[in-house]
Amino acid sequence: MKKKICLIMCMALIVTAFASVAFARKEQCSYCGTDMVCYDVSDEYVVRVYTSTCLNYSNRLDTMRVWGTDYFFKCPNRSCGIETFTNTTTRTERICNHPKDSK
Repeated sequence: MKKKICLIMCMALIVTAFASVAFARKEQCSYCGTDMVCYDVSDEYVVRVYTSTCLNYSNRLDTMRVWGTDYFFKCPNRSCGIETFTNTTTRTERICNHPKDSK
């Protein structure tokens, strides 16, 4: 019985994830209802730098660098053109310069 419930829950999660990607709503201008368009993408830039415990050695620190990219959207309707917004995506890079055999 528990296996069936677990299977049903897993299927529900998969279907929900698929539906959220497949039927994702496009951003629309709140004034005129036109679909917003991406008009520019920034170069990747450093958002934040911090340290974290090394995955190989718990007594050392790795440098963590968070990179960001901005996507600029605006309303393409010439008679409206009021609404704009920015969407920022980030990725994290771990920098570990510790040789595997050093202690």
